[in-house]
Amino acid sequence: ALKKERLDVRWTPQENRHLTLVFLGDIPARLVSHVCECAMAVAKAFSPIRLTLKGAGVFASIRQARVLWVGVQNSDHQLGDFRRRLLSELKQVEGLGFTPETRTFKRHLTIGRFLKPMEPKRLWAAIETQTNFETLEFTVSEAHVVQSTLKASGAVYDILGVASFTQLPDL
Repeated sequence: ALKKERLDVRWTPQENRHLTLVFLGDIPARLVSHVCECAMAVAKAFSPIRLTLKGAGVFASIRQARVLWVGVQNSDHQLGDFRRRLLSELKQVEGLGFTPETRTFKRHLTIGRFLKPMEPKRLWAAIETQTNFETLEFTVSEAHVVQSTLKASGAVYDILGVASFTQLPDL
C-alpha cells in the first residue's frame, strides 16, 4: 500500500528484509565460530517465536526520514527474552570486545530507504494510512548469524550460522 503513495524510496528487496536483534559490527574472523556457537546455545532454550508485523514508521524523524519500516510485535515477550540472553552471552565471548548499543531497541523490518528528504506532511499522511496494518501471526523457528557487506547496489547478506529454536513449548 505504501508503494501506491509514490514515496521517493528505494525499496528493500524482499529477500533482504530481516530483523536485526544484535549488531556486532566488524569482528575478527577467528571469533565467528564462537559467535555462532553462542547463538546456537541460547536458541536451544527457546521454542519457536510467534511474531506479527504491525504499523509503519520512519527513522530518524518525520522531518529527517532516512528509513521506512514496519513494526514487529511479540505478545509473549520471547523475542525480547531471547535477545537479552543472547546479549548477555555475547558479552562473555573473549576477545569480541562487544559493547551493546545504548539506544532503545526498536523491533522493525526496514522496507525502504529514502532517496531524498520528503515533505513531512505528505510523509505523515502516507504513514497514517498504515495505522491499521497488521499481518496474521507467523512463527520463526531460527535466527541467523549474518555477515553484511555494503556495496554500491545495496547490502549483501551471507548466512554464517543458523541457531534453531528447539525447546518444546509448554503444553
